[in-house]
Amino acid sequence: MYWWQQVKTLKAEGVSIKKIARLLKISKNTVWQKSIDQVKEEIYELKKQLHTTQQQTNEERIKNLSNFFDNVTSTTDNPQRNDLYKTIIESIIYQRDGENISVNIVFK
Repeated sequence: MYWWQQVKTLKAEGVSIKKIARLLKISKNTVWQKSIDQVKEEIYELKKQLHTTQQQTNEERIKNLSNFFDNVTSTTDNPQRNDLYKTIIESIIYQRDGENISVNIVFK
């Protein structure tokens, strides 16, 4: 078992950060950072689950599309443009088979 897996297991058992650091011979900061990373990952997964369970109404979809079309051509900053695309696209799935690529876009 890797040390970061041991951190999660020991933390779940209620072992203190200081004791985990001593047992695994790593710094307390490393244990804290790993704990923070695990919590962030759990939050991300929970947000993803929440987002998929919430259905948008047609009015919300129209509002998002309108906002997207109003701003996508005027936005020149790539991170802002990506954020705009994220308001209407749930995911992009692609599959490569040799020279052929198939793309499936899932809209919100």
